[in-house]
Amino acid sequence: MIQSLERAFSILQLLDRHEPADEGLGAQDIATQMGLKFPTAHSFLKSLVELGYLERVPGTGKYRVAARLARLGNRQSRIRNLESAATHEIEALAERFHETVSLSLETDFHRRGLVLAESTQELRVVQRQGDSAFYPYPVGRMHLSRLSPQRLEAFVAERGLPTGEWPGVTTRAELAAALERIRQTGSEVKRNEAIGAAAIAVPVLGLEEELNAALCLVLPLLRLDEAKCREIIVALQESAQRITTAMQEG
Repeated sequence: MIQSLERAFSILQLLDRHEPADEGLGAQDIATQMGLKFPTAHSFLKSLVELGYLERVPGTGKYRVAARLARLGNRQSRIRNLESAATHEIEALAERFHETVSLSLETDFHRRGLVLAESTQELRVVQRQGDSAFYPYPVGRMHLSRLSPQRLEAFVAERGLPTGEWPGVTTRAELAAALERIRQTGSEVKRNEAIGAAAIAVPVLGLEEELNAALCLVLPLLRLDEAKCREIIVALQESAQRITTAMQEG
């Protein structure tokens, strides 16, 4: 067995069973109970905080388990809950606007379609349900806007900057400004004159970082004007809020 892994998990187990959990334990107490030298224990604690599995107690500096640890091993269950919470909202949006609506989830820099309601109109837009491309699509840009600074840096290091995939965005500074604009407006709209289609995306806010979700509606450009665009954005945002509420209450 790898000793460092054994020690890390032993620290997590120690703090997980500590009562009362909210008060946490000090680094010296943890070192003593684990039979470790203080610098060694402190190094493990620092790493576990950086990974998000432990946190410092405000005011005391003691250590306690973080919410991320409680979610460990529970991600698939949370995804199923998200899918369930979103299904009714997406069906209602599709019925209201008669257009294609979907819920997308970002997982390891891949877009994964969870729920889809397709338009039944003769002239309709078909939406991709899984893709590793982010820059060209409003829903992909929405996912990028929700990444933590660390994950965004990892994404750019892996994929590079947009190269003609996002008009007006070619540098790191321009990417940062574009993503901040999306966060401020809470929506992203793309009108593609070449294919006569439009896409509108909004985030599902208030969920844990591992559930980077977004709603998206796609439709032919000829059925979209400014008033309709605003109406769709508001409806998507309201549905996203109801999804978040259902997840928080579930």
